Amino acid sequence: MKMFPGSRNRGLRKFHTDFSTQDSVCLYQRGRQSFGQLEENTNPGAPEGSPSTEPQRPQARNLRGCRGFGGFGGPAAANLARPEGALTAPPREPPSPAAGGGARPITSSASAAPRAQRPPRPLSAGRAAMARKWSLPLLLVPLLLVPGLARSSSPLPLVLNTWPFRNATEAAWRTLASGGSPLDAVEQGCAVCEREQCDGTVGFGGSPDELGETTLDAMIMDGTTMNVGAVGGLRRIKNAIGVARKVLEHTAHTLLVGESATKFAESMGFISEDLSTNTSRALHSDWLAGNCQPNYWRNVVPDPSKYCGPYKPPSILKQDGPTYKETGDNYSHDTIGMVVVHKMGRTAAGTSTNGIKFKIHGRVGDSPIPGAGAYADDTAGAAAATGDGDILMRFLPSYQAVEYMRGGEDPTVACRKVISRIQKYFPNFFGAVICANVTGSYGAACGKLATFTQFSFMVYNSLKNQPSEEKVDCI
Repeated sequence: MKMFPGSRNRGLRKFHTDFSTQDSVCLYQRGRQSFGQLEENTNPGAPEGSPSTEPQRPQARNLRGCRGFGGFGGPAAANLARPEGALTAPPREPPSPAAGGGARPITSSASAAPRAQRPPRPLSAGRAAMARKWSLPLLLVPLLLVPGLARSSSPLPLVLNTWPFRNATEAAWRTLASGGSPLDAVEQGCAVCEREQCDGTVGFGGSPDELGETTLDAMIMDGTTMNVGAVGGLRRIKNAIGVARKVLEHTAHTLLVGESATKFAESMGFISEDLSTNTSRALHSDWLAGNCQPNYWRNVVPDPSKYCGPYKPPSILKQDGPTYKETGDNYSHDTIGMVVVHKMGRTAAGTSTNGIKFKIHGRVGDSPIPGAGAYADDTAGAAAATGDGDILMRFLPSYQAVEYMRGGEDPTVACRKVISRIQKYFPNFFGAVICANVTGSYGAACGKLATFTQFSFMVYNSLKNQPSEEKVDCI
């Protein structure tokens, strides 16, 4: 399909034809007659046979010259004899002279004089020029002047992310609007949260581990190529999602971790700096003062529910350590997970987090694991997860949600199925999933707890004027 020269409105493509200007006029006139807008110059109140009841005969050839319109003739045909720049609309009767717009007086045929004819009213020069420029039927030109009709009804592109991190959503949208790729949008959106330390669970200065150090996990996935770049336990580098992008673009690997990931980042030009802040140091001090509660040890001595470490296994291994519910703060591990669907259906997804507070040093959660933290595939859609990564990564929830959508499930149904599957084994788990298919439909679901009954996420698509926060009830 051809594009209109110089047009910024992609919606105009649907109106393009190969008609000539004359063909456009034919279609315009035929359309007006079809909708009863062409009037014979008659006086319905005059007796039959009077001069005013005689129909106006065309003064030029009829529409036999119009392609596809057969022998259609009548008053509309007069326009075809005029030069292209002087298109006119069919003549209309003048308004009734009766005061107040009342009924016309009835006159006899003897006294009735021929009614004076108003000169034909020229069509808008702008509309005529528009039709000539784009070879459009004039009948369709008014449609282009109605903004609601010209605007696309597609929900694409789409930006979707976990939690009400509005600035991240806006940054991703601006990237798409300026011509960036889905990968660019995911990177820029997650980077905003890293800089702003969203909710204290993304970026530097949050979630210290048991040694007091903040480390970062991040992942980015291209749904077109299925390439992935990720980092886990990244130390002293603030822009974790940027390093993950470099892993994707400059290595044949998927995941780099720990100090080696930091050295790779430095080789890519990233600056090494302390990720701890006064806030994170205070969190760690308070934790130590509270006998290191909560922590994530079990089946060790001394008793991890009462004392700090160091820990070691007992001489006889027991299997009765603290349950999941007893491990502490469910809200200490909120990841930004982001899904982007381009207007052409290309997908990308990514995550960034500083993990769970007071984790065992070296722990890596679900966020940098493809299929767990996030997943994207242009043939189906994309998804991302947030919550307890130690549980989530065992079920690959993002991958599973995309596969449900591939099988035809609605995104909301796909997310709910994923949560239900995890709850069969861990009914008290904390987590949520978002997903979108390649047509722009999206959904979310979360696992219900006594203190967690709703999940908030952000949506921005072409049908919205700004990012909006939406909520779902947990199941």
